[in-house]
Amino acid sequence: MSQLTIGLPHGSLWQRLVMYLATAGYPVRNPDRTGFCCSVNGIDFFQVNCRMVPAFVAQAFDAGITGHDLHLASGIKGLREVAQLCFSRVTDQPTRWVLARRAGIRRKKGQ
Repeated sequence: MSQLTIGLPHGSLWQRLVMYLATAGYPVRNPDRTGFCCSVNGIDFFQVNCRMVPAFVAQAFDAGITGHDLHLASGIKGLREVAQLCFSRVTDQPTRWVLARRAGIRRKKGQ
């Protein structure tokens, strides 16, 4: 059983994001037809449309990675920006992404 469910954005930055997650010890696979990518160390990873990540985090996922602009434009109350992640698909010029979580989701002691 997973401890966390994380939504990952489908789109042009998918390969770069997969590379970074693998470097961090989370080898994420391409999704099946339901969007499920894999379970790694108690974390379930799902791929969804980047514009839908805020809605999925608000309703079903514990956290998600989405564009900073999409997070703000969603207007969904109760999402908290946890970290800004700066990376781009092909250049050294960063784009702004955020790791967001629902209000009320707390980190467990020692994490």
